[in-house]
Amino acid sequence: MTKPVIQLKSITKYYDLGKTIAHVLKGITMDIFPGEYVMLFGASGSGKSTLMNIIAGLENVSSGKIYVRGTDLSKLNHDEVAQYHRQKIGFVFQSFNLIRSLSVVDNVALPQMAAGIPKARRLKRAMALLEEVGLTRFAHYLPTELSGGQQQRVAIARALVNNPWIILADEPTGNLDSESANDIMDLIKQLNERGKRTIILITHNPDYIFFPHRVFYVKDGLVTKTIINRAKYAYAEMGPQQKTFDLDALFSKHPDMSLHERQSYELANNFYETFKLEALSRGRLERLAHSIQDFLDDKKTELELADVLDKPFKDGGVGLRKQLAKDIAKKTALKKQEFILYAVKENKPVLDLNIEALKAETDGQITENQQSPELPKETTELKSETKQIQN
Repeated sequence: MTKPVIQLKSITKYYDLGKTIAHVLKGITMDIFPGEYVMLFGASGSGKSTLMNIIAGLENVSSGKIYVRGTDLSKLNHDEVAQYHRQKIGFVFQSFNLIRSLSVVDNVALPQMAAGIPKARRLKRAMALLEEVGLTRFAHYLPTELSGGQQQRVAIARALVNNPWIILADEPTGNLDSESANDIMDLIKQLNERGKRTIILITHNPDYIFFPHRVFYVKDGLVTKTIINRAKYAYAEMGPQQKTFDLDALFSKHPDMSLHERQSYELANNFYETFKLEALSRGRLERLAHSIQDFLDDKKTELELADVLDKPFKDGGVGLRKQLAKDIAKKTALKKQEFILYAVKENKPVLDLNIEALKAETDGQITENQQSPELPKETTELKSETKQIQN
């Protein structure tokens, strides 16, 4: 079994303000695994930045333990903490924190200078990373000559230069326009998927919750909920040429999956074949499944579903043609009616449908069907939670 790269055990953090004590973290426990992309999601003041600072070794805990690859951070001396910052952690900040008087390539190479790496080696490494983030031709520009999105790409390359175990990104899109922000989120996703880098990202933006493997909701110093992005894990196990969901693997690995989740993946695969969506990327198919689930969960109307399917991917949509988006939304609405009619006919709750029976009832139009599992007592109310955070 894979061991966690980070273990937090009953972490508390408080500040003595004299007459009062501010409790910022209240007994947080979590494990983060190698190559995992996790998100700390919550409003300002929820405690997520303090939690990241503790993982970074920038702040000490008031009580509890934090282990990184089995090492207790509280046992490190001053020099060991400095080495941990230089070699094991890569930081990406909201404000870029680039040195304006240094060229782009020198900014990227700077952490290796502090580590005593010879100039030729560090410049070679920096140029390789600039190629990875698509900025090779800007190597000798100054940061002020770049756009905000480009500067953040430089900052990401700098975070990677010492090949750290963990990348910590604190609101990395906070100072960017929506298009640049989506580009940065896509880049971070690629770094995780292609480079298998462990990434912890802080955000309060609910548009990004489908990027990571897991989302930890942080509120008032507590982790109030953890959301698992099942489709993300399913994609991690796919071959490079496979674009549709492996339903057998997905359903067997997650037997607690709600019926609407299962139906959304089945319908996404079905539409991929029916509407010949071969050009659809994995990320867009994943978003199609999530959008279908929102409709099945009554979180979107048919018109709203068509709108999100039509909207460009960079704006949170799937990026289909308008008529195709309408056709898929209409087909989804018809399927939903079939699900409900079948449940009524069989005198069953709508969420207790047997998919195999439904296949026969609908002339086999639903593919890759499975027996529906018993639903957990509590279902994930993702949208309502994000609305509470925003409000």
